[in-house]
Parts: sequence; structure tokens; C-alpha cells
Amino acid sequence: MNLTINAAKQTTLTVNVYDLTGRIVISKNFSVGQGASSHVLDITNLSSGTYVIKANDGNSFATSKMVRY
Repeated sequence: MNLTINAAKQTTLTVNVYDLTGRIVISKNFSVGQGASSHVLDITNLSSGTYVIKANDGNSFATSKMVRY
């Protein structure tokens, strides 16, 4: 899965993927520079279902939903 991240400054970003029970199924850190950058998150081992993606830089966070078929 491709992630496009638009960061206000250079930082380390933690991306966690949660299943619907709230369990972390993937956790990965990315070093991102200021501006837009693209990163790959390997989801090949995930079963079909709905997941929540949370990205956190220590000061702010973003949340998104993903459905894997």
C-alpha cells in the first residue's frame, strides 16, 4: 500500500494499523522530510477485512480506514 505523507517539517512518523478489535497488526516508523513524500506499507500478510490506520509524529496524528479484499 502506498502512503503519501505531507509533513510540515522533517520528523519521524509512526504508522500503526489496527484490526477492528483494536489490536496493532502492523507498526512501522518512517523518516519523512518537509513536504510531500511517498512510502510503502507492506500489507500482504493482512487478511481480508477492515482496518484503521493511525499516523503519529508525537505532536499530531491522522486516522484513516482501509478495507482489504
